[in-house]
Amino acid sequence: MPKPILRPYQMDAVYDTLEALSRFQKVLFSLPTGAGKSLCLATLAAEWPNICGQYGLPDRVLWVAQRDESVGFVDDDLLHDPV
Repeated sequence: MPKPILRPYQMDAVYDTLEALSRFQKVLFSLPTGAGKSLCLATLAAEWPNICGQYGLPDRVLWVAQRDESVGFVDDDLLHDPV
């Protein structure tokens, strides 16, 4: 399976999140339904080892999902075929 390509608004969301993380300890990430939040966050999580050193952040990722289906989607579609 080919590596997913982020749409321009998704890349903006990723970069905006990185900028916010450089200034704040906690950041809320929000996009509308179907806009690709899981893909954006999986991209951030995959790049986290590189990002945390650059911004002096802890090297841990906490992924909180409201529903079991969300966790299953991320596990099945993203984590087994890294972004």
